[in-house]
Amino acid sequence: MKRLITICCVVAAVMATTTVNAIVVDFTGGTATLSNGATVVPNNNAVWTNVDYYVENGFKFDFIGGNGIGIIGTYEDPNNDDLHGHWATGNYGTLTSILVTQSDGNPFTMLSFDLVTNTDSGGGPASGNERTWVKSSNGGSQLLPPENWGGASTLITLGAGFSNVTWVSFTVSNRVDCFGMDNVEIVPIPEPATLCLLGLGALGLLRNRRFS
Repeated sequence: MKRLITICCVVAAVMATTTVNAIVVDFTGGTATLSNGATVVPNNNAVWTNVDYYVENGFKFDFIGGNGIGIIGTYEDPNNDDLHGHWATGNYGTLTSILVTQSDGNPFTMLSFDLVTNTDSGGGPASGNERTWVKSSNGGSQLLPPENWGGASTLITLGAGFSNVTWVSFTVSNRVDCFGMDNVEIVPIPEPATLCLLGLGALGLLRNRRFS
């Protein structure tokens, strides 16, 4: 009985450690696919203004609303890459949403991100009237605060509605021009088959110890 309890504890520990390790997408070092099909790797030294989607650490950030409408790179800070978009409700773009998914389709938990820009006066200060939302497949919905263009960022911490989701989206419900974010903290959730293999591996190690 004690051996069974030990085995269960080891398997549970292995599974737990595979689901709590967060990654940070900082929009540097991933792959941005442009409207012409070419790919580039942002490296804190350029701006790419015709991005279809961006992939980093297995997560895809898809610009919805037109071909090549996203911006990745040093758009607001000459020394730091981030993600930027111009909403269709404003004066500068056709963006209707930014969709975040795990490339392999598995669920994930989004913990937080830095809100770099959220303004209805593109390139200037926010008015306070911006209605920009982050939503999830689990019904999570959070209204984001206004954020001046080019100023300090605000850390946004997300709630339980953003745990174990298959997608997260960013949208607006009124006039907003510019949106930017950086340092998205995400926890990938391994598929059940992976967890089973890890569990079986732990059992195998215990069995080998028993007969060694």
